[in-house]
Amino acid sequence: MDAEIPSTTATAPNVFITFSFNSPTGYGTIAAREIPRGKRIFADECLFGVLDYQNRARVQGKYGKLPIEKKRIFDQLASQGHDVLAAFQTNALVYNDRCTMYGIFPQAAGLNHSCQPNAYFSWNAKLQFGTTHAIRDIPRGSEISISYCDPLLSIDGRKEVLARYSFPCVCNICSDLDHGSERRRSEIRRLKSEISRTRRHCPVTLLDLIMLIDLIEEEGLVSLDLANYYRHAAECCRATKQYKEALRFGRKTLEVVETCVGSDSPVFDATKQFVQGLEEAEREVKSK
Repeated sequence: MDAEIPSTTATAPNVFITFSFNSPTGYGTIAAREIPRGKRIFADECLFGVLDYQNRARVQGKYGKLPIEKKRIFDQLASQGHDVLAAFQTNALVYNDRCTMYGIFPQAAGLNHSCQPNAYFSWNAKLQFGTTHAIRDIPRGSEISISYCDPLLSIDGRKEVLARYSFPCVCNICSDLDHGSERRRSEIRRLKSEISRTRRHCPVTLLDLIMLIDLIEEEGLVSLDLANYYRHAAECCRATKQYKEALRFGRKTLEVVETCVGSDSPVFDATKQFVQGLEEAEREVKSK
């Protein structure tokens, strides 16, 4: 997967994207050329971030300390009545390693939400940038989208989160046109709950994990959550001495991580070490 940074500011040219007005969701970011899965579309410097996105004094204080050029970038973002707090709440994304900060990433802010996104936003602590990667091949002329919330939430749950962004989701799932997808997501939620109640490395857990992974893959929801389920499956196999299967799931973990965050992310480094441990365990078994 490509770890280069196409651009680091909102004003730098980006060969991958163009912009278009697409009612009712407003402006959207369009792929100017085909973008392959795993490609970094852009990397964003955070203009500023806060812990409490509802704290008007803190948001306005951070905004007031911005250099003029960065204020102009912020002011160009969509907002309700050009109010600083409203603009922040509409465009801020959760970031940092613990997902406790809300920050403004100018290019990512131009991406609309989809419950079936084709891109993934994450924080790269090594680069100190927010990065956006294609999680599947994006054809030229297609809108690039991320998910503003956990796409596995119920329709009502997603609407509640999206209300903060003043975003009316009109995808087939939210429009109740894709009943099969919503049923699969309901089953995914059930399996997640079941897995959380069972012993971590028991055979039943592994079977549920495989079913869960298959459903998430069918929905096309590639994310670090999917990587975590692959890793959990690898750990289950290792605990039951199924080293070949453990390595297979471990390599899938690394593949998903690289797709979502790139090979220059600390998450990739940690996952690679995990897979190397699985490779060593399999070598030891074969040598006996």
